Amino acid sequence: MDNRELDLFKDWQKLASEKFSSNNIQKQEIMDAIHKDSNSTISTLKKSLKIKIMWVTAFITLFSTWMLFSLDRPELLLIVGAMNASYFIALLLLVSQYKKMDSGLDITSNTLATMKKNLNLISNALKIEHTWGLFTLPSALIVGILVSRHYNGYTIMETFSDPSYLLKIIIMMVIILPLAFITTNKMNKSAFGKYIDKLKENITRMELIQ
Repeated sequence: MDNRELDLFKDWQKLASEKFSSNNIQKQEIMDAIHKDSNSTISTLKKSLKIKIMWVTAFITLFSTWMLFSLDRPELLLIVGAMNASYFIALLLLVSQYKKMDSGLDITSNTLATMKKNLNLISNALKIEHTWGLFTLPSALIVGILVSRHYNGYTIMETFSDPSYLLKIIIMMVIILPLAFITTNKMNKSAFGKYIDKLKENITRMELIQ
């Protein structure tokens, strides 16, 4: 290899090295940007879940107070207690997901794995709420009617043995339940939707760049 060829070879090595270094720097900058954006997104999702938990806690407090003032009404105590128990179960399930979530991304942790873990946890929390709602909302309608009838002097058995009220319960379920689920889904989409989509997008970007 003569001097001219040697110089060309050295120049090519230098260019290749600079290009490799530049690509690594660019890749790292993109990864840092994804890390920063996902850190904020995960933090927001956890705060939104905390607000949902606070609402559930507020209902438990309300039902518990109601129960204290219903100790002399065994049937009412049973009805309200059943609703309170369902909310308490929801609270335990949501808190279990909340505690497992990170408040953000630790710089020392595996960014992609942490993003996937938190996406899975928040998705599970929303699925838990949806499943819980499928059982609780119909029950809440029945409880509402039973409580109303109770204060008017009717027992649970008297209400269920009255065909007109059974028909009323069915009509209310057909009308109110779809509206309730639509409203709940819209509220969840508003509070969580865009952040979940952003986290999914960042996961895809991180997978492509690694």
